[in-house]
Amino acid sequence: MRMNLRLLLALILAVTCAANAQVPFDISKAVPVKTVMNVRIGGSVGTPHFIPSPCGIVGRDVLSVGSSTGGLQLYTQPRIDTTAQSPRGLGLSFIPIDYDGVSPFELMNVEGRIDRCDGVDSVFRRVSIDTVNCWTPNIEPEYSMDVDGDGYLDVVCDLLGGGMLAHVILGGPKAGKGCERVAEIHGYPNRYKSLKRAFFRSSSGRWRFVQWERGQSDLSPVMMLYDVGLKRTGNVFETTFTPLDSIYGGSSSLDDDPFGMVEELIDTVHHKDYLLVERVLQWNPVTKGVERFDITDGRFASTGEKVTEYSLAFCDNMGHSLGTDVPVIGINTYRGFCYFYADNITTAFAKFNYFGTGLQPARGFTVINDQTGDGKPDIVLTGGTVDGRMAVVSFDQSVSVEENTSDVPAGSTARLSGDQLDVTLVTPEVVSVDVATVTGQQWTVVPPTTLDAGTKHYDVTTLLHSRPSGAYFLRVHIGARIISIPVTR
Repeated sequence: MRMNLRLLLALILAVTCAANAQVPFDISKAVPVKTVMNVRIGGSVGTPHFIPSPCGIVGRDVLSVGSSTGGLQLYTQPRIDTTAQSPRGLGLSFIPIDYDGVSPFELMNVEGRIDRCDGVDSVFRRVSIDTVNCWTPNIEPEYSMDVDGDGYLDVVCDLLGGGMLAHVILGGPKAGKGCERVAEIHGYPNRYKSLKRAFFRSSSGRWRFVQWERGQSDLSPVMMLYDVGLKRTGNVFETTFTPLDSIYGGSSSLDDDPFGMVEELIDTVHHKDYLLVERVLQWNPVTKGVERFDITDGRFASTGEKVTEYSLAFCDNMGHSLGTDVPVIGINTYRGFCYFYADNITTAFAKFNYFGTGLQPARGFTVINDQTGDGKPDIVLTGGTVDGRMAVVSFDQSVSVEENTSDVPAGSTARLSGDQLDVTLVTPEVVSVDVATVTGQQWTVVPPTTLDAGTKHYDVTTLLHSRPSGAYFLRVHIGARIISIPVTR
């Protein structure tokens, strides 16, 4: 009987240890991410931005990519077309803010310049109405959200930077001008040593704060989880911090730090909050990895997942933006860039190899509208510091052509400036112009004509004089190329 009891206890111990063991992540079920476009931009390329329906124009979603050589802006519907006329007047403004309480939203760029849409014609006409960059030249906008609950869309900037939890550029018609619109979120608990790790709104709507802390004589630091109360008074958010739970690091020396980076994953569909924490999983021998915690109820409840062989140094936290029920996170690993669901960080469901793409070092990502026809959003990746590139990738396994590589066209161009169409040729070319409706009907308004190098001007009003009011496309044929320019008459 004793022997059976010992055997039972040994089996229980073995199962418990196996459940909590550190294991490498599983890549056996990961499908390759398909590359459907790889475009040379040139120079040092920055983070891409997707602007759905700018200036309230449905069906004119725009992709904006900045680079040291000027970057590019492209229409994305129904597909990205690098040969088509770029959106004019949009620039690199990308993040929405409700500045005046009147639709459509205004747009802001990384320097804090706020632009209002000023009528819609064949271009996005905008006028600069304010600039809010009161603490740094680059305000690092993170996301748009109604932070103070007044019904107006604000912009959260400089998350965990500048000695603050965040700066908020306030929306609404009564928020003032310039720096009057900046509200600071500060006042966090301080011990002998502390490092801000995460500040976010949970799936319950409550704000949460994660901080690394160490007392003066503590052998080991702790990772603290706080509930944060926010109340805006003028241009300051009054904050209250309620400690909820902590993780003890377990180190035995003031020189040891068992913790690294953290990443929050907020599942608003299932109302779950997860926190991934880099930490020492085992001290003898020292084994580092990532552990997942369910913090929905304000406790560090370990899910039992302790994964080795990757870190959180470079992550693409995509949340629900890909249209999935469970948030998605991309993690850079030694076996390529791998994608995981928030509720399973041990098994990658997709993988992407940056090698040979021209995207190294990687600079950023954005999720855009469907580019492959499977009805699901796709991903734009950018990278490179000398001859930078942009790639469109998809989880759609039915894509028949894996890669369509091209360069941003140079040379001959067709551009619309007000009511004037300018066709510029670098060599003599045969040029013609059609007018097409959104339903596919078209008429030739300039027959094929051989033009010399230089710029030819056309009066758009004359080209459209016999057409009723509505939306059209000017289709400019330059040799074998066709440049489509949207026009509203």
